[in-house]
Amino acid sequence: MTAFFHVRPSRRFIISAFVFTVFIWLFYLAVIARHNNQGHLMIPVDDGFHNVTLFNEADPMKDIKVLALRELVSERNLQAIKRLKDLSNIKVFRYVMVVQVHDRKTYIKAMLESLAGLRNIRDALVIFSHDVVDEEIDSLPFTVSKSFETVQIYFPHSLQLHPDRFPGTCPEDCPDRVGKAEATKRRCLFHDHPDTYGNYRTPRLTQVKHHWWWKFQFVFTHVPSARANVPVLFVEEDHYFLPDALYVLDELSAKREIACSPRCAVISVAHHKTKLASEPEAYARYFIGQWVGSRDNIGIVFDHDLFKLINSCAKTFCHIDDYNWDWSLFFVITKCLKKEYHMILPLAPRVLHIGDCGGIHHKTACDPSANVKSAVETVRNAEGKLFPEKLSKTSQALMKPRDPKVNGGWGDPRDHELCDRVTNQTIVLVGITTG
Repeated sequence: MTAFFHVRPSRRFIISAFVFTVFIWLFYLAVIARHNNQGHLMIPVDDGFHNVTLFNEADPMKDIKVLALRELVSERNLQAIKRLKDLSNIKVFRYVMVVQVHDRKTYIKAMLESLAGLRNIRDALVIFSHDVVDEEIDSLPFTVSKSFETVQIYFPHSLQLHPDRFPGTCPEDCPDRVGKAEATKRRCLFHDHPDTYGNYRTPRLTQVKHHWWWKFQFVFTHVPSARANVPVLFVEEDHYFLPDALYVLDELSAKREIACSPRCAVISVAHHKTKLASEPEAYARYFIGQWVGSRDNIGIVFDHDLFKLINSCAKTFCHIDDYNWDWSLFFVITKCLKKEYHMILPLAPRVLHIGDCGGIHHKTACDPSANVKSAVETVRNAEGKLFPEKLSKTSQALMKPRDPKVNGGWGDPRDHELCDRVTNQTIVLVGITTG
């Protein structure tokens, strides 16, 4: 050791740099080894089995940041599971709320402000499920979470964590609109598997369904309150709460035991027919309608019994050629369960959709701040009508769903396989570690 300090500074620098480089390479190889242990999908195709890399193995210097990010996500998810267990030992929650988060900060901030204004929010466990690791977004819940408990989880199969390999865009993938004839000529990956309309997968679209299904499985696997049949309200970053949303959830929970025969399978605290809020006494009324999944994608409340029902048809959800999670639920109901289910919901919705800007479907020119102002104005106009002493039943016909045609975008066998593996937990829910 003494001799080292007598080496000339230039040589000392070279030796230190060499040692550091060796350390980085060893770290990289160790991480790659962990990924490779469970990072392949064996996909059956027409000419046998195709071995598909689920995680990137190329260009170590380019990928070192991505690999470190995956490790971070895995560690944070493991910490979240531990925190969920610890919380279950010290507090009983009346509600669980799960927020799917992407990256639209204006909407996220507005959603959080409305969340903090909910009566009974102290009795809720709020879980934020991210598909982007962003330190600013990660810090936002802490600005409003002093009055309620929060846990943050991270979708481990996101585009950010797999930028140039499936589930992201692989360089050998077929362009989404190339057409089967040209795709066959190019021999791009899975050229024999376009969707119903002849198109190939678009990762930014498929990610949303994968994320929704992953968090659905995560919550009912790792959240003790959810497993105990506590109501679980699923919302998204571009949803805005009215202050009495949880109060109305309690009222509807009690009503469905006497107003539904047989018992309504689903509660929702919202719908998209916002004009109904202008009807007389709308905030003090509820109605019962058919649950169709595709139309009812806002403010829906799941419990463990409903989770088990949907999970019994996981194959339908994972293999139906539709990149939308809500339409996939519709096909679960119509093609697998094959039974009519009913839901109970308020005439005036208690969760508003404000996300016309950004996302996978959006206007080309819009102002997110204007949408937020409109939601704030809706709440202001409803003052004096919220927290009704009782809810009275009314008749109301919800918009019927269109003809049950799939929307496509989900023809790639890799998407089916990843979805199946999340369901069966043959690919771990937390990240890259295998335990």
